[in-house]
Amino acid sequence: MNTDQLVQFAKKSLANVLKIIADAYSEMLTATRRKTQQQRLSYATPRGSGRTLSLSQIVYQSFLHSYGLPGIADMHLLAFSCAIETYRVQHLRVEYFARFCFEEVPKADLTNYLEFLECIVCDDLTGTMMASHLPGPITTPSSGGNAGNSRGLPQQTMNTPPVASKRSRFIPRISVPDKENWLITLDRAQEIAQLCFRDMRKTTVTTFCENLATIAAQGNSTALLPPPSSAAPATETTGVEAMINVDHLLQLVIAEWRLEQVRRERHLLDSFRAGDVNGDGQLTSAEFTQIVLSIDASRDLGDILLMYSDTLRRTGCEQLNAEVFLQVAREHELTRVVWQGDGDLYGVVNEVTDMEATWAHVRGFFVGTLEALARDLPPSHFLRICEGAGCGCLKCLLDGYVGFQKMRREFALAQKQQQQPGHLGRRNSYIGVSSQLVWARFWHLMRQLHDAAAESDGIVTPWEGVQYTHEQPVQPLAPRSNTRRRDSLPNFLFPDTERITAKMSELHHPEAFDAPTIHTQFAYLLSHVTVKGPETSARS
Repeated sequence: MNTDQLVQFAKKSLANVLKIIADAYSEMLTATRRKTQQQRLSYATPRGSGRTLSLSQIVYQSFLHSYGLPGIADMHLLAFSCAIETYRVQHLRVEYFARFCFEEVPKADLTNYLEFLECIVCDDLTGTMMASHLPGPITTPSSGGNAGNSRGLPQQTMNTPPVASKRSRFIPRISVPDKENWLITLDRAQEIAQLCFRDMRKTTVTTFCENLATIAAQGNSTALLPPPSSAAPATETTGVEAMINVDHLLQLVIAEWRLEQVRRERHLLDSFRAGDVNGDGQLTSAEFTQIVLSIDASRDLGDILLMYSDTLRRTGCEQLNAEVFLQVAREHELTRVVWQGDGDLYGVVNEVTDMEATWAHVRGFFVGTLEALARDLPPSHFLRICEGAGCGCLKCLLDGYVGFQKMRREFALAQKQQQQPGHLGRRNSYIGVSSQLVWARFWHLMRQLHDAAAESDGIVTPWEGVQYTHEQPVQPLAPRSNTRRRDSLPNFLFPDTERITAKMSELHHPEAFDAPTIHTQFAYLLSHVTVKGPETSARS
């Protein structure tokens, strides 16, 4: 290699480096759109969906196309690597390109970066990375006026026959600016954030947009490194739109996505611990099914069981632990729908003080109904046969109650330790119990009791030692909805009043929090439940 030529090629200006970076992003976005468009065609063949090139390969291909000789292209690629190492400490765009090109960060960061960048430079998002996750045509909010254009791509791809014209199959090259100081309006940035962060909680997106507004008002949004420590006070201007630097915006986007992954994994771990009925840190097939349905109710039961069995076969384990559960959730995109049920009743999460106030009214119904089920269910009823943790039988309900009481006690102890000055900064074993976890376990417990009570023929003895009994079986449950519920009930997850009771025996006063005492209180229930051993119950 000619070292003199290499030294000369390495003297690239920042503008030259930004031009190469813009061309690489442009080529990758265009290739992704073409590949997505071809996969949507009914006559697409595997030959057309080739391997996606990395950023370094795209840059090398551009050098090879420009100079023709591999030796010259090699020198330019090496010189370009030296240049981005020089300029990465000066400019954010070069810094992030270096991270992606040298694979210093996970590939998910590049995917999220490109998705947001694509929204910035494109109005029509049909056939893009974002379109692969959404069912219908997509346009950014600012380009909504073009949605009805009959010559636009959404109508052609959705309504034309398989034999489409060459014009409809043509994908124009996506142009990415190479400006050193690339600015967009604050309104545009917030609109794109709301679109790209569509799978996040609305409160999180609102906070992110408010942070953008604060940065734009301070006037210190820049791509230069190191960033300014303080900015001059913004002068009062009228009729001037607030602006934000695109590279700074993309830096904030990547940071927000990383925080979102942490939030989602914590939520999944809370769901794992809430659905782990017996608290052994392992999930049976029944426990896994209930957890997945609590996250995504639209999943097919057969698909969930296949997901579980395939994971066991691949890992060679008998059950799933928390680490494997997180891996399965990522592989099957459960992480994308973790906030899907926020608007539902099961998604309600408040402070633990609210939980204690709710539980004070609900405890009688839970304990009383569980006792009544143990008294009144026929001896051969399937709820008296335990086929494994999480199967929904009476024993699993009791195990869930024991775990719920244990979590409440651990949370109370953690709060007490944090209030003591002598324990500040000291590691404590109860730090893993959060208010979100306690609420998740509460809703899981309520769902289990509702399902068990719905399977009963009604309460025969409303309380122990009652002089009269219900002779006639109750009618089947009517379809339930919030508009038909009984407001008088303290918790409207329960079925009708003939399947529940709030009268519990005196054994449950005072309230117990340890497993041996609770098992003693429910000795009758445990003595009338049959537990199948591993040899008698086939593994799901």
